[in-house]
Amino acid sequence: MSDRLTKNQVVPSHAQRSGADFVRVMLVILFAVLQPLSSLLANLLPGDQATTGEVSDRYSHVLTPAGYTFAIWGLIYVASLGLAVYQALPSQHTRAVHRATGWWLAAAFAASTIWVPIWVSGALTVAQLVIITLVVCLAVALGRLTGMGPASTQAEQWLLRLPVSGYLGWATIATVAGAGTTAEWSGISLSDGATTAAAVVALLILAALGAWIASRVLAATGFVLLLAWGLVGVAVATPQALVAAAALFAAFLPIVEIAVRASRSERPGAVLLG
Repeated sequence: MSDRLTKNQVVPSHAQRSGADFVRVMLVILFAVLQPLSSLLANLLPGDQATTGEVSDRYSHVLTPAGYTFAIWGLIYVASLGLAVYQALPSQHTRAVHRATGWWLAAAFAASTIWVPIWVSGALTVAQLVIITLVVCLAVALGRLTGMGPASTQAEQWLLRLPVSGYLGWATIATVAGAGTTAEWSGISLSDGATTAAAVVALLILAALGAWIASRVLAATGFVLLLAWGLVGVAVATPQALVAAAALFAAFLPIVEIAVRASRSERPGAVLLG
């Protein structure tokens, strides 16, 4: 993807706000607010269900990240709220960048909102389908942002592009970890050797995916850093040395790729921040 100047550099000043713009803006705000509330209520309300951490611990596996890594959800929720406020500013309502991505982001935030209650209820297969939906929506949004070229302002970089990119990075590793948890929950049993081999293959796929995104997408910094955050957590927690080594490789390969790409680009800021 070229880092050249494109139509997104110019903010339309005379576009007419439509009813669809209003609905889109309100849905992004609504689900950005509901994401943390849903997580808080699902984990704190009295009842027989386990918390998200307890479910993860109950069905832990070689790709389960260390517990501290899940604190990143707090940063993601804050960044999502910042994004929601930014796109709700009157000057932003009719911008093409929001019209192209807003519905996908509303859907992503909605998927996140329902994912936690489903996860703690024990319906892990359904929860896995929901988090895959989250990843797809974020991937479409990030792809559209990249297709529109570099951001027109620093606010767009920090409040729209990096949050979307980072969210996708974490959601990607969470999806892989969740697949392992769902397999454990469903009773799928493999030998230790087969489990290790499957985990290493999954991590090598993540390494290739991360490097590809780092070489193609604008604002890839968010993706590679939050992907690395989760993968280092896997390396810290796993009892398998080979899995830990593969996780560290998968964490740092995309970082090297984006550093090299930025150093060779005429617009390194677009590569790194959008």
